[in-house]
Amino acid sequence: NIFSTYAVIGGTIITLNSHVGVGRYYFEKDGDYKSYVGTTLMVAVGMLLLAFGFLTWFVNPIYELLEIPPQTIYFIVPIALASIVQSVHLQVFRAIRKPKMVRSLKIITGYLGFTLSVALVYFHPIEDRYMGQLWAGLIMMIVALFMVFYRLKDHIKINFRWEHIRYMVSFGVPLMPAYLSGFILAQFDRVMIGSYLGAGEAGQYSFAYNISTLMTMVASALLYSWTPKYFEYMKDENYKQRDKDILKLLSIISVSACGLILFSDWIGYILGSKSFHKSLYLIPLIVLGQYILAINPIYRWHISFAKKTIYTSGIVLLGGGINIWLNSLLIPRLGAAAGAYTTVISYIVIFLLTYLVSKYFIKLHVTSLLKIGA
Repeated sequence: NIFSTYAVIGGTIITLNSHVGVGRYYFEKDGDYKSYVGTTLMVAVGMLLLAFGFLTWFVNPIYELLEIPPQTIYFIVPIALASIVQSVHLQVFRAIRKPKMVRSLKIITGYLGFTLSVALVYFHPIEDRYMGQLWAGLIMMIVALFMVFYRLKDHIKINFRWEHIRYMVSFGVPLMPAYLSGFILAQFDRVMIGSYLGAGEAGQYSFAYNISTLMTMVASALLYSWTPKYFEYMKDENYKQRDKDILKLLSIISVSACGLILFSDWIGYILGSKSFHKSLYLIPLIVLGQYILAINPIYRWHISFAKKTIYTSGIVLLGGGINIWLNSLLIPRLGAAAGAYTTVISYIVIFLLTYLVSKYFIKLHVTSLLKIGA
């Protein structure tokens, strides 16, 4: 988990989050989308290669700073690169409405990564088994890179353009705090529970949390496959049909959330040993938080549409700050349950602020909160 955190944060900072605008640029309809994708990949690969040289040269000071085994430092950049390239793949095929390409890549890399992890961890000495996982991840990422570049070959044009750099910077850099804060927000309650209450409590909370996130897979698949329709409706000012679609999607997501709550005990009994069962009572509350987070894109898309991404960063930073403050106050008093309550509160704040910014600052049509609540 610590290594994954460094890889995500490192990839975001090193590349200045330059890759996240690929999906948005497709809807600019400027006729040079392939050039933009090519420029994005050249910038990301170039910056990561420079970072790899830096990490290799200063491996000992970095090892002392990060307090991770020195041999793992060499894996940060390659895995960050593969993650960024896969993100570009996702954005391209989501924009051109080919979700099967995204699903097939996830299925192949998921099964391959799991199989390699089991095999390589088994053959490594107990004290170095984490290296088995890293090698499995690296091999899986190399396979993914070949697949991604083969699929993207018809969607890339190597044609470096400075106006594309300006677009990347204006769209991606303001989102950096949001990406980093969002990642930290998703992890920090578990970190603080471990710090205050011990690894056992953190493990039980994580078990309930991981079950609760099953609902987000349904929400992400539905909402992100619908993203191209959102941009069409907004450009055509077809707000009535947009609202109808959103309410239909929210109905399906709501049913999936209720179903998960209803059967969460059974899922927990099947997936976990008896020692983890006492944390299952937290699942309904965590699912509520995940539900609020999952439907936030219906308003956050307005901010991306208007290319005012600095608002998203400010909102997520505020939500993260509230989460850390409440956790520090409540976890010592209420135990692990406080992590679930504070996360719900933080996501509600983020959701409402995103709604208010979209309606009163960006001044775009928003789906009524009353309709969503109904």
